[in-house]
Amino acid sequence: MKISSLFRGETGIWNAAISISTVAVLLVNSYGLFQGITAVFPHLLYLPVVLAAYRYPRRGLIFSLGIAMVYILMVGVIIGPVPGVIVEAVIRGIMLVVIGGLIAFITRRLYEQENLYRGLFDHSAAGSILVRETGEGWRIVEANENALALLRRERDELRDKPLTVFWNAEEMNVLFSRLAGEGKVYSSENTFSTPDGSTEIVLLSLAKVPDRQAVLTFVEITRRVNAEESLQRANDKLNLLSRISTDHLHRTANEIIETVDEARIKSTDSVAGAFLNRVRVLALNLARQIFLSETYKDLGARPPDWIAVQRVLEGFARTNPDPGISMRFWTERLEVYADPLFRDVLLHILENSVRHGVTLKNLVVTYHRTGDGLDLIIQDDGAGIPAGMKEKIFEYDSGGHAGLGLFICRQILDITGISITEEGKEGKGAKFVLHIPAENYRVEGSSDDAPPFPLSSDPAPAVNRGALHKSGTRVRELTSAEFALAEEL
Repeated sequence: MKISSLFRGETGIWNAAISISTVAVLLVNSYGLFQGITAVFPHLLYLPVVLAAYRYPRRGLIFSLGIAMVYILMVGVIIGPVPGVIVEAVIRGIMLVVIGGLIAFITRRLYEQENLYRGLFDHSAAGSILVRETGEGWRIVEANENALALLRRERDELRDKPLTVFWNAEEMNVLFSRLAGEGKVYSSENTFSTPDGSTEIVLLSLAKVPDRQAVLTFVEITRRVNAEESLQRANDKLNLLSRISTDHLHRTANEIIETVDEARIKSTDSVAGAFLNRVRVLALNLARQIFLSETYKDLGARPPDWIAVQRVLEGFARTNPDPGISMRFWTERLEVYADPLFRDVLLHILENSVRHGVTLKNLVVTYHRTGDGLDLIIQDDGAGIPAGMKEKIFEYDSGGHAGLGLFICRQILDITGISITEEGKEGKGAKFVLHIPAENYRVEGSSDDAPPFPLSSDPAPAVNRGALHKSGTRVRELTSAEFALAEEL
């Protein structure tokens, strides 16, 4: 390597500064030693040590050791073997080595961090742009290859340019206002323009960095958004057709029922009457199956939510009063995290018990914890379900009216990992067990993430809550806030 090449470009400037400062400092110290000055000029030795350790951190320790040894040698040759002066020179030499080593270590760590962030910036799968706030607004400092590709621009076309070359000023100002208030912005949908006049929809994040700078990262989601919009349009049309078809089916089923009722009134033939009754039952079942199919259409359309079980059960009891049936719901403190259609599942099971229980006198809903979750139990003392039908009732092709409804119920529950089985005994009643995972239920007042329900100061709502026992008394489970009151009573 030619010596002249060491003094070219930015590296040459650093090498010249290190070389000149080293020679100058050693000459000044030599002069001082000849004049007997050992307390002031040695401090200048830190200058070349700092420069060399910062520019070449891997060689900084060696360079500072060399400077220290040269200085100690100069003291020994010029001053002579004076113990006090030699000791002082050795201590200064040690300090030079320590300072050079510390600066080299810190600089190396800074370089490593810079290389790490540079690697993340340059090789990120997302487009990344570094911007700086100036008196003229936010200007681009640097952009990685993915940003250039998405914006379809060259690096020189963006460097030191305002963000408005590809970003709507109004959208940009809204995002940077949020950045100023919150310090960061995550996953904001925005639109960027390209030189050919087209637009790209991006999912954008923004974060502050030191020196009045910010990092803009984004991924292109144009195709995804277009696909979602196409699916939404198709879904809207399908829903419209479904609603039209369903309305027609409902109207036809109602007309069949009305026609059958009119025929039963006018018919005196007992055999024909039996067939008419059968047609009426089938028409009623058809109307209910249409309703259940409409429910299934909305399955998964809304996110899961915490559902207060007792409120759903009490609503059923109020709309289906039957003095011959004792309803007892012991779920006042229970909430279940499930699809919003979970409410329809509970109502469907209760309605099945009332409609098909035959000898039904008692309908009880309870819950108890298990090792891996919680069992919500809906039990009656009606006719029960034959052993051979316990699983078939949940199948789509079971052939019965209840089969379609319970098939849909199982699909709804499966969205949030809830299972359903039938464990009753034929002749003694049905027993539906809904097994709820541990993370999908909470019992109020039992933990920090299940706060107690407030105790109402208005006695009226409490009087109307619960289920009506056949004795005329309303019964329900106490909430945790009512435990102390119950103990006093």
